[in-house]
Amino acid sequence: MNFDPVARWYSAIELFTAGALIQQCRVAHLSVLKDRRRILILGEGNGRLLEALLRVNPNAQVEVVESSQKMIHLAQRRLAQAELPADNIHFIPSDVRDWQPEGAIYDAIVSHFFFDCFTHLELASIVPNIAGAGNEKCVWLQSDFAIPAGGFKRIRAQLILWTMYRFFRASTQLSASTLSDPSERLSQCGFELDARETRSWGLLNCDVWKKSAVAAENTTAATSGSLTAATATAALASSTTERIPAGNSSAR
Repeated sequence: MNFDPVARWYSAIELFTAGALIQQCRVAHLSVLKDRRRILILGEGNGRLLEALLRVNPNAQVEVVESSQKMIHLAQRRLAQAELPADNIHFIPSDVRDWQPEGAIYDAIVSHFFFDCFTHLELASIVPNIAGAGNEKCVWLQSDFAIPAGGFKRIRAQLILWTMYRFFRASTQLSASTLSDPSERLSQCGFELDARETRSWGLLNCDVWKKSAVAAENTTAATSGSLTAATATAALASSTTERIPAGNSSAR
């Protein structure tokens, strides 16, 4: 998957596909991120979300996993043109399938129009890997395309998605050929749907997911356990070091 070939025209493609509705989904629940300190964004694209986020929460520490170098360049240029502070923005030029988070360190995760790029089997590993990066207070903002239950709305959505997948598979080597709903995976990873807005006759969903109480407790316990183990290891290492006289660290 390589979005470099379409990076320059991505905004035009977005407008042609769904007008302003995609950006509306990106910012629909932006107020949820107002007080979040550390935020993970998956597949930011050309920086339209980042620009809106920094106007709401300029002090957040933000990590952006984005595989397209050209998209990263466009995002950085957009922030510079908007004269927004970008010192706290860290771009990670990596395919999410190869990226490993440092631990449960984020109190917000954002994945707008991102999971539709991957197959059902790929989501089975991607979603749990990313979910493990959220701490006990983590919220997950997730927007994506959807297929309504029936009637004209369903036929319309299927036609639009068929056209989109044909185009992006040809231009970006997209691995997915059909839409895979990540909702089941999110639920399995301990997140619960807290709010949903729909756009364009059910073609677009704009969601807020939050960690369930049980999952939050497990995350807290796991984090505490890791800290305890790390403390014990450090203490043991310190104790061992003290037993070795400074002048006798090696035998001759």
